[in-house]
Amino acid sequence: MTLRLTNAEIVSFLIGTIINPILTTNGYTDTPVISSHQNGPEPVADDIYLVVEYAGSKTIKGKPRYISEYQEETPITDSYFNRYNISDNEISIDITEENGEGELLGLIIDSLYQRDIKELFKSNQIALMRIGDIIPAPELLDNRWVKRSVLEIILGIASATLEEIESIETVQFSGTVE
Repeated sequence: MTLRLTNAEIVSFLIGTIINPILTTNGYTDTPVISSHQNGPEPVADDIYLVVEYAGSKTIKGKPRYISEYQEETPITDSYFNRYNISDNEISIDITEENGEGELLGLIIDSLYQRDIKELFKSNQIALMRIGDIIPAPELLDNRWVKRSVLEIILGIASATLEEIESIETVQFSGTVE
């Protein structure tokens, strides 16, 4: 069994706990922030909105860590313990500002360095590892250029695989040997 936040939970955390409060605090109360691939309608054309998208992940190379947890006796075995194989992962998230010049992305970057925002990541066991640059990425759509800017952030999370290991500590026999 694998224990870690799902990609959808990470995107939801970013939208609900980080990005929306940053925008609201800075007076952007009507700016839509949506998750990519949610099968919903696109916000009104020409209005500025943000799209948050899970862009990929990779396991950080290195020695795996193990944590063991001893459990009580069971009817079949004398004891067992849970072993967690922990690995570190980098999650890439793209935040796209549609129909804007990247101003909101700049606001988000500035806010991500604030202590209270860093504490929100930490309390949710997510590390803010790297913040990329704002990259202009205009797109030609129906013979007109649509303004678009993209910001990549890299988050660090740990995933753990739970392995239950049973052990028999003592064996007793009774009877006669002939």
